[in-house]
Amino acid sequence: MVLFGSLPGGTGGLLQKLRDIPSGDGERLAYPVLMGALIATILLLLAAKRILFPTLDPREPPKVQPTIPMVGHIISMLTQANDFYINIAKRTRGAPICTLPMLAGKMYVIYSPAMIQAAMRSRDLSFLPFAEHWSEDVVGIQKDHLALVMPHMERLSHSFWTGTSGKNLARLNVAALGELAGELNAVPASSGIEGALRIANLSVWIRRVISLSTFRAIFGERNPLGEEDAEDYTTFENNFAGLAIGGPLKRIIGRKAYNARERIQNKLLPYMLAGGDFDKSTSDLIRIRSRDHEALGIPASGRAKTEFLTPWVATLNTIPTLFWFFTEVFSQPQIVERLQEEILGSGVVTLDSGENGQPRVASLDIADLENRCPYLMACYRETLRVYNENVGNRMVLRDTVIQDPDQGGREYLLKAGTNVQWSAATTHKDPRAWGARPHDYNPDNFVDGGEQAKGGRLTPEERAARRLGMIPFGGGKHLCPGRFFAQAENLGFVAALAVGFELHGVRVPASVGAPLGAAARQPAWGAMDPSISISRRKGWEDVEWRFTCAEHET
Repeated sequence: MVLFGSLPGGTGGLLQKLRDIPSGDGERLAYPVLMGALIATILLLLAAKRILFPTLDPREPPKVQPTIPMVGHIISMLTQANDFYINIAKRTRGAPICTLPMLAGKMYVIYSPAMIQAAMRSRDLSFLPFAEHWSEDVVGIQKDHLALVMPHMERLSHSFWTGTSGKNLARLNVAALGELAGELNAVPASSGIEGALRIANLSVWIRRVISLSTFRAIFGERNPLGEEDAEDYTTFENNFAGLAIGGPLKRIIGRKAYNARERIQNKLLPYMLAGGDFDKSTSDLIRIRSRDHEALGIPASGRAKTEFLTPWVATLNTIPTLFWFFTEVFSQPQIVERLQEEILGSGVVTLDSGENGQPRVASLDIADLENRCPYLMACYRETLRVYNENVGNRMVLRDTVIQDPDQGGREYLLKAGTNVQWSAATTHKDPRAWGARPHDYNPDNFVDGGEQAKGGRLTPEERAARRLGMIPFGGGKHLCPGRFFAQAENLGFVAALAVGFELHGVRVPASVGAPLGAAARQPAWGAMDPSISISRRKGWEDVEWRFTCAEHET
């Protein structure tokens, strides 16, 4: 009362003025009503201040204010894609981590490669809260089925690793590459541009061949998915942001993605009901997952919804990665010549002489291809560096501290319930690690430790920045389990093309940021012609291609 009495307004101050305000009927305005309104206004202003200008614990990372209060960072994330993280980095002036206020909350973004690695290893940061949300809202898995699965996620994740490693991985790789061999063998048996196979749109062709080979490798001889489903996956990828927001309106906002997802899941249901997921030709990945899910009490209808996810995650980044790998390699003749010399000299390709008028058979052994053909692997890794902008997501489960070793172990407090993100868009293009032109494609960055690209020895700091900053597949316990499947498809397909075929008219288009949920940048053709032609290389016209994996029985 002393406070209000001391406010301007003459004798008696503000309270006296309030008492003296006349009402419409000649009576004095009820004093308690005005006091309540005044207190409510003050509380509202205090709440608005807290939302618009939130205070941080001084131990938290430094704050970067949005250009528009509350929603500025959110708008920028939606409109700038992965360029958002690069633009924020410019505003941090080299800070290893920052806090971004958003609505009534906040988000942390990490830029230091060493701190990113620490975050990926931390038991106090987890991806599981996001996995549960996406499983329900984006993939459409029922809540009661999620309730059965979530307590066993660690064991089920191990099963995924089992299905994509060792002999199981070898079977999967050979099956997928066997489908791709069919595409190669369909190229007319003549050399030169005159008899070449014309492909009207390289992006569309790569999406089709990778999608179909992946469907058949995963689901086996009874695979129910085809070209129209590859189109539906594209529709889903381009529109599922509306589903990701959750809530009652997701089916309206994300209608196109929802309908595309439903069409695919409706095709998978009869496959599951007929036992296709346990067929001997089906990948071990699907058979192991179905066995585990069935043991938890999840019926065929639930497994049909769950396995919508497997082809999606298997192709989401593999397709654009192969596109960039393909265009960068086959638009530069000097790279192709170097690859031909390496691949043929490594012994991974064996060519029989053919008998009784039968075509010669070229067998490409994919076992240990990354070590037997290091320059091929360098081209692939450089593709990932330049075009992969993987975003890491974790939720802080409990208040924890993360250290920055580059600042003498300085500690930053991360508050429970806060989202933590980082992006390979910054670590893969850091000039301190990759030189003055980090956006240029140079496979020598991964030859002899990168010393050829630099023209001299790397400093210990440069080596550490490169080693810690290459995060195309995430890290920690959430390291992508399917990365070796994607790698085998990319290396095997490009190796066969380099040795046995001529690619005509290959160009590298401009790129745009990866869409929500994806890691690889997308091609933007603009006015550029997207067509190419493929012909047989001279001396390899009559060759039939096969892929093997001598390291494992398949």
